[in-house]
Amino acid sequence: MPIVDDDPLDQKRKKIFSVAPLPRDGPLHGYLYVVLEGATQDDIAQMLQRDYLKPLGLWVIAGGALVAILGGLLTFAALTRRMKRLSIALDAFQRNDFASPQGLLPLPANPAGDEIDRLTAAFNQMASRLTAHMQALQQTDQLRQEFLANVSHDLRTPLAALRGYLETLLLKEGTLSPQEQHNYLEIATKQSERLTIMVSKLFELAKLNTKQVTLNRESFQLGDLVEDVVQKFQLSAEKRSLELYTDVPENDPFVFADIGLIERVLENLIENAMRYTPPGGKIGLIMTVEPQHVMLQVTDTGSGIVGEDLPHVFDRFYRGGRTQDQDSGNAGLGLAIVKSILSLHGTDVTVTSSKGRGTTFSFKLPTTSAMA
Repeated sequence: MPIVDDDPLDQKRKKIFSVAPLPRDGPLHGYLYVVLEGATQDDIAQMLQRDYLKPLGLWVIAGGALVAILGGLLTFAALTRRMKRLSIALDAFQRNDFASPQGLLPLPANPAGDEIDRLTAAFNQMASRLTAHMQALQQTDQLRQEFLANVSHDLRTPLAALRGYLETLLLKEGTLSPQEQHNYLEIATKQSERLTIMVSKLFELAKLNTKQVTLNRESFQLGDLVEDVVQKFQLSAEKRSLELYTDVPENDPFVFADIGLIERVLENLIENAMRYTPPGGKIGLIMTVEPQHVMLQVTDTGSGIVGEDLPHVFDRFYRGGRTQDQDSGNAGLGLAIVKSILSLHGTDVTVTSSKGRGTTFSFKLPTTSAMA
């Protein structure tokens, strides 16, 4: 119970019904079916169901839309918060002239996260590099100003002396003895030579730094070049009471380099050693043969280099406190030229020194057999 059977109007549906035989008494002629849930009741039920489901659906739709809007707002706020923080950091970094790391953001927990995380990591990397470059530029600019001031002073001294003696010759023309005129002209000539050397070194360093020098490599015996260069400085060393010696092994192999530029390296290193070695000192050029290289050391018993100056002796804009005579005309270019020349050869120059115990400069050149 209840009894359910096909709906006479729609056999796809089942209806509750009641049935009775006809007639009640006598022979059976049929049955009387009474459907207890007819079409009218269906219409009423469907109408009631529609009236109930319609507002329920509207509430469901409204609730879903509200949840979607809130979720979108939260997602948008999360995205824009990180973007806003990145924008604020960029503005702060810009206000600091890209010279301060104050605009750096905390690194994301997952560097390989979404696009904003990768953008934050890229910004931090860019800011760090820009800060380092700005600091390096500021330091270089400061050294350049000091260098220009030193060079200006070194150029001004011989120029002033040269002009003074020439003006004296003009003012006292006809009143000076031949010997006095000769002395004045000799001093003026020395000052002009001093200027020529300084200007030549400036141009040489400028060419090396702008990569305008082309190496002309060839095979030659470094020992022979060392002996020739030392011979050039032998007379000057004797005048200063300095002992200039060499230590060249018998099995002197051929090296592969630009002989003209290596000669400039040796000249600058010897000049530097003579400048800071007192009378009675020694300057040596010592060669050591290695399997694929020849190492050359230029050592002296001079004043040495203080510890704070040692890392900067090859800086082109640096002039330390090693100089004994600030008016010697040394603009601090010789060692910078040495480093630039050897860098072109793919090798480096090192220095070991201590105050009052002399200095040793060392570099290596490849042998011809190693380049084959």
